[in-house]
Amino acid sequence: MEYNFKLSNDEMIICDKLRKMKLSIMSEALDEVFKDPLTPNRTFFEIISYLVNEEWNARRNKRFKKLLAKSGIKYIDAAFDDKLNLPERNINQELVTRLITCDWIPLGRTLIITGKTGTGKSFLASAFGLCALHKDYKVRYDSANTLLKKLSKANQDSSEYLSYTDELFSYDLLIIDDYGLMELDMIKCQLLFSLLDAREGKRATIITSQIPVKDWYGLFADSTYADACMERMAKGSFRLSLDGPSLRSDHF
Repeated sequence: MEYNFKLSNDEMIICDKLRKMKLSIMSEALDEVFKDPLTPNRTFFEIISYLVNEEWNARRNKRFKKLLAKSGIKYIDAAFDDKLNLPERNINQELVTRLITCDWIPLGRTLIITGKTGTGKSFLASAFGLCALHKDYKVRYDSANTLLKKLSKANQDSSEYLSYTDELFSYDLLIIDDYGLMELDMIKCQLLFSLLDAREGKRATIITSQIPVKDWYGLFADSTYADACMERMAKGSFRLSLDGPSLRSDHF
């Protein structure tokens, strides 16, 4: 242990114990408290609150970065900025304010975001995903095409399929981007239904699409699966429909 002449021996021992208990941030904060000439003017509660909050915030930031790295979120700088709030974007701000709370996530609700290319669907979905991460929810972001390819590949081996579907179920929020840009043959219909059925009412989902919801039914190769999937995707879902000029030159 390297000796610090600015700390007494007892102060050094306390800081060292905190480090050994893997409370390194609290140890550094306590070091600063010991060195601060204004410390005698602070109450015990002020000091202990400062130490606990420093450790707490550091751990939360570390967990956020870990969750973000695993999430695959497309736009990690996404935010509910002014360009998304333009009148011509036609966003329901009251609904956005409600969704930002993330209260709908533990209820296993679905949010559908539709609009033409470049209107900000993926950007908005990323912003909601980041909100969820900040509230300690596990998030996964994939394009619908990538997700179905992974499911199809895993489906070739029962153990691999169970492992992958268990992983998908573990995410509190699954973001499926660009739905409708793939062919939904019978196998993909079955895989999509299984995924949606497992998550219904238990895990939240965001779906973005260039195609209006009223036209989704025709994407399915089988009408039975179309009925079943539409029931799980669209019924009772929150919906945001984006309009206005392309944002790609500004954000993407």
